[in-house]
Amino acid sequence: MSAQILVIGAGPARSAIARALRERGLAYDHVERNAGPGGVWDIDAPGTPMYESVSGRRGAVSGARRRLER
Repeated sequence: MSAQILVIGAGPARSAIARALRERGLAYDHVERNAGPGGVWDIDAPGTPMYESVSGRRGAVSGARRRLER
């Protein structure tokens, strides 16, 4: 029997889960409602609870998004 796995979101937890699945040789699909990664840390994502003065990660998330879009 083959597993059918769907990972929802592109935040930090998705990255950890994706790595664990790959290490075990399990295929998966993933969906994200926003244009790029970051999850709650993406201050540009609609509805995020994060605010810019706390984040300090604006450049890191934007950089990750650019790398994924290549």
